[in-house]
Amino acid sequence: MGNAGFSLELIRDFIKLQSDLFDAFMSQIDAGVSESGYVVLSRDLKEGSILLGEDEWIYNKHGAGVYFERKRDCIVIDNDRKFDKTDHFTEWRIQGYLESLNGNEMELRLVKKIFSDLLEKGQIEAVGGGLYRLDDD
Repeated sequence: MGNAGFSLELIRDFIKLQSDLFDAFMSQIDAGVSESGYVVLSRDLKEGSILLGEDEWIYNKHGAGVYFERKRDCIVIDNDRKFDKTDHFTEWRIQGYLESLNGNEMELRLVKKIFSDLLEKGQIEAVGGGLYRLDDD
């Protein structure tokens, strides 16, 4: 995989999982997304669980986003903003996901360096506000 387990495939896997969790969350929890991308709950359901396939995911609503943790193996997807932009990611989200995958802490500066390299190669693009997306064109 190179770069401490980092690859474009990892980002693709993250995006797929983030998108699937968004769909599951929105269909199972009485929630919406504001124009600015913040999660809005119509009831007091700040924490609980949802099912994605046969996996139970614990969720915790925080600030503008939602923290998800798969119960069986503690894989983490923590969407801190622009919840509905499921093809977007941040350095911080990828750092947390990678740490949950390999069980080791990863310094954010290393993720920033990797993102800088990916930007330079045209493999990801910055979309503003610290958000990125794959440049698959």
